[in-house]
Amino acid sequence: MIIHANDFNTLLGVVVLKRFFPKKVKVVYDCHELTPAVYGEWYGKLLGNIIGKLEIALVKHVDEIITVSPPIVEYFKSITKQNISMVWNYPTKTILPGITKLQAREQLGINQDAFLITYVGSLRIDLALQELVLAIDHIVKSKKKVAKTQQIQVIIVGDGPLLVTLRELVKEKQLDYYIKLIGRVEREKSLLYLRAANLSYILFTIKGLNTKIGMPWKLFESLVSETKVLVVDNTYAAEMVTKQKAGYTVEKIDIAVIAETIIKAMNQKEKPSNEFRKKFVWESQEDELISIYESLL
Repeated sequence: MIIHANDFNTLLGVVVLKRFFPKKVKVVYDCHELTPAVYGEWYGKLLGNIIGKLEIALVKHVDEIITVSPPIVEYFKSITKQNISMVWNYPTKTILPGITKLQAREQLGINQDAFLITYVGSLRIDLALQELVLAIDHIVKSKKKVAKTQQIQVIIVGDGPLLVTLRELVKEKQLDYYIKLIGRVEREKSLLYLRAANLSYILFTIKGLNTKIGMPWKLFESLVSETKVLVVDNTYAAEMVTKQKAGYTVEKIDIAVIAETIIKAMNQKEKPSNEFRKKFVWESQEDELISIYESLL
């Protein structure tokens, strides 16, 4: 039996099972984050260090490690001699909308001429979404900067701890015309919003090590939707976005800086490459993952 342990929270139980049945169980540890860093960000440095040491002890008992970005590969190389493979966190072709941006907007009832900014995902407390609302407020109140301010449209898709706070802030700033919070929708529809957008907003307020090297799924789903992204500078995501000429970076989470970058994006007409829909999809690398499992049989 080959058991796929997805991230640290499933690793301990799987390793215990392997210890009971060492000849019958093989373990693939699929880690999407830098474990000690993310636990340190969530629960404090002490617990992060404890979890990190526990992970080092546990990975000695796995048969294969899979991860999603080069920096995490290098981390595992520093703590274990186990075989490590990298499989990007790409979306599958089967869930991508096979329609144009204009067709996606028509289906969603979105103004064809609007400059559309979307955030799609969980409304976590470490996201700079309140800053996005305030940046739009800044732009709206500085109309001389943008001739077509009235065409800015922000759609935030998802739910979570920030939802109530964002609704109250939008109401307080009287931005209902510009910003819509629509809650959670099915996966296929969430991808329609990404496909329809001009800019995908992916900014985090916490800039710990895990955030710096993280490659969120919404980054790749934005790219294959031919939608430019906005990320924080001095991160691995920013390095990739810059290399691929696929969006914009901000040097810090600052309302004025975010507003200026949005204005810059509005004034640029260049479209992102559609090559992403060919190479940044799961089907381009699925044979690699299958070969990892075959090698364990």
